[in-house]
Amino acid sequence: MTFTDLLKFFPQCLDEGKIELFHRFYVLVSNANSVTNLTRIEDEDDAVVKHFYDSLYPSALVEMKGHLADLGSGAGFPGIVFAIAYPHLQVTLVESNGKKASFLHEASKALGLENVRIAAVRAESMREREYFDLVTARAVADLPIVMELSAPLLKVGGCLIAMKGRSGHEELERSAHAMKSLSLSLTKEDVSSLPEEKGTRTNLYFLKTRKTARKFPRDYADIKRNPL
Repeated sequence: MTFTDLLKFFPQCLDEGKIELFHRFYVLVSNANSVTNLTRIEDEDDAVVKHFYDSLYPSALVEMKGHLADLGSGAGFPGIVFAIAYPHLQVTLVESNGKKASFLHEASKALGLENVRIAAVRAESMREREYFDLVTARAVADLPIVMELSAPLLKVGGCLIAMKGRSGHEELERSAHAMKSLSLSLTKEDVSSLPEEKGTRTNLYFLKTRKTARKFPRDYADIKRNPL
């Protein structure tokens, strides 16, 4: 699959100018990868499917508006991809790794993305409580951990998009207590195949129904040692 092929799958949000920005972003990631170890996916065809298509897929099901926080943004997938595709969306890339956060800053500057800011902190240290309309987490941590990091950041009525692989349903089955404790309600479990038989994805969508108790999130050591 080429970058131009993405136009067929996501005509509602892409145009030639955005495709050019995607390619420039891919080049930036590739050039920085040997130094910063951003991704194991280096082949362009694989990157188009496994990074760009995969990042954009949830936007076909959720309205991309307001403020979005991308937790553990890493190389910028899906956060920078969303920022390019939806320039009206205000995107906060949450990345505590200094080298990766520096890359995200330089990449967003090089691409001219004025709707991106970098939060070089751990997610549990974020000050924007009950602020974001959307929170995304792609291959960040086990689902109960993702929920505890995400829920305090979301507005009531906001949406958590947990982007998982084959383990998504199994993680969901272990998350009933976390969902109840954090006032998150599953709205959709979407299992799909990537194009060209490049893998299976499970995207989980949660609605935040009430304000999060002030005791959450706990320190990360406690979250990891004793997940909800």
